[in-house]
Amino acid sequence: MPYLPLAVAVGLRLAGGAMADLSYLVIAASAIFGPAFAIRALVASWALSMVNPGITPETSAVGTGRYLVLLGAAFSVFMHSRTAARRQAPDRFISGTVLLGLFIVLHALLVSPLVDVSVLKALSWTVAMVTSVTAWRCLHDWEREDMAKQLYAALLLLLLLSLPLAATPLGYLRNGTGFQGLLNHPQAWGPAMALLCVWATTRILYEARPRWWLFATAGLALLAILMSEARTAGLAAVLAVAVAVLLGSAMTGRSV
Repeated sequence: MPYLPLAVAVGLRLAGGAMADLSYLVIAASAIFGPAFAIRALVASWALSMVNPGITPETSAVGTGRYLVLLGAAFSVFMHSRTAARRQAPDRFISGTVLLGLFIVLHALLVSPLVDVSVLKALSWTVAMVTSVTAWRCLHDWEREDMAKQLYAALLLLLLLSLPLAATPLGYLRNGTGFQGLLNHPQAWGPAMALLCVWATTRILYEARPRWWLFATAGLALLAILMSEARTAGLAAVLAVAVAVLLGSAMTGRSV
């Protein structure tokens, strides 16, 4: 029952107060059961941390809780990757990620007005990236396909549940103009929908007979980006599709 911990965590988060703080403990504990659980735990931690405060109040333990989940996922992936060494991420990719993280740390030390905060964010990003990629590489092919379907479905569900809020002030709670849906900020909503838009668009481009709901998903996700007023998310979506087309053409031998 891989989704039971997630359902319990969502219930605790919506309950608010001290119960909401326990949601992160549940997610962190679920991460120890394997790489797939670790990936779901990281996604759930993001979702519960970014929930619209108009739906349920922010929890006081959100900062500590997120790091607890991250450490739980990292520990789980480290332990399981030792028994799946042949499917681990290439060392050069992990090394490159670590080097990039160190560069961000150095940048923070030189120019950040809040050095401790910036360094902590850089380190947490590095750990999260290495953990996520290693967890993905530890999965079998069929597990990766199943996980991809789950992640896509989660983004689509977020979109569909958020759209009704466009007709209420709750959907624009942060600044009154940018749409944020079920999340706590338009700048969080925009990038999430950019990911969904790019995912659906590239499936349209590369599937022989794309289904109608892919067009609907890409269109709604694009509309959601525009409603968020997150210009960086829009630019990222355009660049991502362009890069995907160019790389896909080079890798498959098909013309652009």
